[in-house]
Amino acid sequence: MQPVSKVLSNGMKLHFIPTSDSLISVGFGFKSGFRFPSQTTPGLTCSLTSELVRVLHPQTMKFKAEYDREAIRMSAFTTADDVSSLVASIAAQFTPDEQAIAAVLPGAIHHTNVMVESMRNPLALRRSAVHHGLFNTHPLAAIDPLLRPVAHPPTPEKLAADIPTLLNPAKGACVIIGNVDPDVVVSQLEVIPAHTPTPPTPVDPAWSATGGQVMAMRLGMPTFTMVWPTEGVASPDFIPLSVLFRALGGCQRFEAGGPGKGMLAALPLLGLDTETEQVQCRYKPYSDAGVFEIFGQLTTSADQPAEGPDPAAASERAMKAASSILGRLGMTMYTIPKLFERSRVQAKANLLLALEDKALHVHEAVAHSLWNEDVYDAEKLTRQLDELTEDEWVAKTKQILEGKPLVILSS
Repeated sequence: MQPVSKVLSNGMKLHFIPTSDSLISVGFGFKSGFRFPSQTTPGLTCSLTSELVRVLHPQTMKFKAEYDREAIRMSAFTTADDVSSLVASIAAQFTPDEQAIAAVLPGAIHHTNVMVESMRNPLALRRSAVHHGLFNTHPLAAIDPLLRPVAHPPTPEKLAADIPTLLNPAKGACVIIGNVDPDVVVSQLEVIPAHTPTPPTPVDPAWSATGGQVMAMRLGMPTFTMVWPTEGVASPDFIPLSVLFRALGGCQRFEAGGPGKGMLAALPLLGLDTETEQVQCRYKPYSDAGVFEIFGQLTTSADQPAEGPDPAAASERAMKAASSILGRLGMTMYTIPKLFERSRVQAKANLLLALEDKALHVHEAVAHSLWNEDVYDAEKLTRQLDELTEDEWVAKTKQILEGKPLVILSS
């Protein structure tokens, strides 16, 4: 059986990835994240859908709904015999009635606010500042929508009108993975009414903050973050930066399992100075832009003043630590033997290993299907990794690490 990719009569994309597995993975995705205008929050929509599916289709295995800046995604697992009824039950919640919404709304609001509170810790706030900054003119001055609780929930009547515009098949995709005939779900998907789609281009600008800027914030811990803007997931940046992410790695002073893990990556080989508790590299590509960052947490002293360190002094200390890391990295990055070959193999191994995790596989397939017309193909990605040359990788690495980053300091 061959992969299938088609557009249904209501505009929804259907992607089928055949495997020999009898456990069927079902995923949905919609371009309805916080980058798109809407009257109802994606978080509340996810929570409502989860509650409705659990009530009306309790045999669903591990149904999960999540959201981020670009999309609402859902996934579940079932058998081949039950896949048709599962898809029908989930699809029915894309146009819920007021009575059904009213029955589960209190629990959905509570669940949404719990998720928001779970993200209000120093490290999550730092990541929020970085990624919100990617799409906002004043990255640290505005409240990240991801961190806003549901303080004034819409009425069931309002939600019944808004949710179908968020979960609109004309801006969505369905992914089926497993040993099943994909045609068994077509009729269930095509009954979802289509609405005039929101333009697929997000309304806010991508990366309006400029390199060389230094910004400060108070998080309760001393950190530095160096951020470089990149192109999106479908750009030529994606493969070389995925390899660079593996090449840099990360390290911390006290690590579970003892030292030695990832010690052939660049940051662990540099080691930590007395000022730094940990250093990590992260790479997050979006549809049309991305973030490559090096994050460091500084050591804290038990004898610091009760009111905390002086913000100016803490920022200066964080800036020196960031400059030290970047300077030492630039001197040693290209002298580590076989760094490119090892990192490329590790990137490929992690990609293929991820396909063994059903939840991760359907997550990546849904994310891919929203912004690409073809079926998610691990062989294609591994082939691109094989075709990447060391010269191409070094050129992209120098372009990133020798460019001026946005620097965010916290105290």
